[in-house]
Amino acid sequence: MPPRKIRAADFAKLATSGGVGPVCVALGDEPLLLDHVERAARTIPDETTRDFNMDVLYGDGLDVRELAPALSALPMMAEQRVVIVKRADAVVPTVQKYLTDYAANPVDSTLLLLLINSDGKAAWIKKLAGMVDVVDCTTPRGKALTAWAAKAAERFGVRIDDAALDLLADSGGRLIELHGELLKASLLIEEGETITPDVLQRVWGIEEEVNIWSFFDHVAAGDRLVALREVDMLKDHLSQQSGFFFSQIARRWRMIVKERLYDQKRTPMGERKWSGNTKRQWQMMNNNVKPLPLEYADNQLKRMLELDRARKTRSFDDEIGFAAFVHNISLDRKEAQ
Repeated sequence: MPPRKIRAADFAKLATSGGVGPVCVALGDEPLLLDHVERAARTIPDETTRDFNMDVLYGDGLDVRELAPALSALPMMAEQRVVIVKRADAVVPTVQKYLTDYAANPVDSTLLLLLINSDGKAAWIKKLAGMVDVVDCTTPRGKALTAWAAKAAERFGVRIDDAALDLLADSGGRLIELHGELLKASLLIEEGETITPDVLQRVWGIEEEVNIWSFFDHVAAGDRLVALREVDMLKDHLSQQSGFFFSQIARRWRMIVKERLYDQKRTPMGERKWSGNTKRQWQMMNNNVKPLPLEYADNQLKRMLELDRARKTRSFDDEIGFAAFVHNISLDRKEAQ
């Protein structure tokens, strides 16, 4: 069977039915998915014989003299042994060569699972990944991420609405962090209720006086007095979540640019066919944001790029920088009108 790329969600079913291996690489930067794959692999040997048929090794400090016997041992009272190598991206060159050589002629009665928390660009990992099954353990983005969040909420006995899904997906971070935020949100509401942006605000410790969704609209629209008052209320969160705040504001300007260009090149907005969830996101935007001119929105995206560069310097003060950013946006809006 040629090497395949397997979703982390599918690994457990395939592994327990003998559908992977005998060498498998779980590759990606998402600890929650790597952990999911490892836990699934640990269930393959029967509980009564697990002590004899499973070895868990660690890449940092691993020696061929330790690895080779584990891979060559025969299963005891079972059809298959499992050898898990955690932190396999840390193995030394001699072990790297041994693993790539072994993958060309593996022991069929042993499932070797390598857990590699990296981007997979190392030459030996690329070579190995081209020879064996690879479980995708990268953090999902876009629709895949929102689908994951919706299912995770269901497992906690609650639902999550589209606006909260958007906020959660744009907040950055890995699944292991989002999983924690969903758990906290589920504990703030009753079973069967819905996680909304207001609930996420409580999880993030954002003051109730600020409506997080409206705040992004106020900044994007250049509503200076309202936005500056809310910036003052959010000052404790800016240094921790400034990137998230910027991405939400930029999303509004990108939508304006996209929709205005669409109007110019194709058909009036009232007659168009919307793709994906664009219509829902457009409808959720404040009416003070929707009419903003294309040139204004495009200029603000350029301004945000400059601010993002400044934000990554050590001397940047998030609160003062954000307040100046809001002030300049309002000046630009006056000029645009």
